[in-house]
Amino acid sequence: MRLDKMRAYNQINLSNGYGILTIISPKEVNYDEQPSKKEFDCIAMKREAQSQIYDETKNLTPQQQIEYFRNAIRQSRYEKWWKQAHSSSGEHITQRHNQCISFRISRDS
Repeated sequence: MRLDKMRAYNQINLSNGYGILTIISPKEVNYDEQPSKKEFDCIAMKREAQSQIYDETKNLTPQQQIEYFRNAIRQSRYEKWWKQAHSSSGEHITQRHNQCISFRISRDS
């Protein structure tokens, strides 16, 4: 931060009845306490899960990947939610798919 700008900010603050503002860069911050060691590292867990999924799916075809994730949902606690979401949107998707097929057939005829 430039000192002339900091002085200008403080002059405005003081003229409006506010206190002096100290602006420092993140490099200047000194923490008195050492950060506590994490008992659980969310990022490490996420990376491990992603690595495992990649290893299990890297040689699968797109259709096999879809089936892999469908099976994963079926075996998880989200199965009930998936079934409800799929059944409520499935009819709309089927109708739209049939419309597209009808359009293609009529266009090609």
